[in-house]
Amino acid sequence: MKTRTDFRPEATVTFSDNSTLELSPAKFTIQNNGYTDGAGANGLPLGVLIGRTISIELSNLDGSLSEYDFFGAEIALRLRFQLSASVEKVNVGTFTVLKPQTGGETITITATDASWRTDKTYTTNTTFPATLGTLLSDACDSCGIPYQSQTFKNSSFIVDALPEGDYTFRQIIGYIAGIACGNARINRQGYM
Repeated sequence: MKTRTDFRPEATVTFSDNSTLELSPAKFTIQNNGYTDGAGANGLPLGVLIGRTISIELSNLDGSLSEYDFFGAEIALRLRFQLSASVEKVNVGTFTVLKPQTGGETITITATDASWRTDKTYTTNTTFPATLGTLLSDACDSCGIPYQSQTFKNSSFIVDALPEGDYTFRQIIGYIAGIACGNARINRQGYM
């Protein structure tokens, strides 16, 4: 894997009306495709929800993509490469298009993982005192993000009261991650 450079992207796009479009490697241009995995801060942050973003450029020379509005679509991106006897596909993740795409002979799309769902004002019906595990599962449920477990480092840490002030779910999840001595992120399967 470390020496391979022949990975090719492919994707399944699910539009807001639940229709789908398969994007073969031939639809992706050779350049202007990228992947960002970071917290939007310099250095090595601690106690943040790290988001992932993709930028893809699709060839539309034949006009076949002109009829599609990618805004709000979910893109399940995969990388594929040829093995000696088969094709291997590696899941990169599912990303949501939050900005309208640019059009023409090439279509440029930027999309982000489910961490965007946490960019809203924090509210909870949780009874305090509560554990970090309870607070994380409540935040994930409120934002529609599945989680794999309520158990993580310091998940039994007790929070006595709801923090005062206005916070977003992203900030609260970041604080939980900080107390857990790490960061939060959405994995390639879509789980917190």
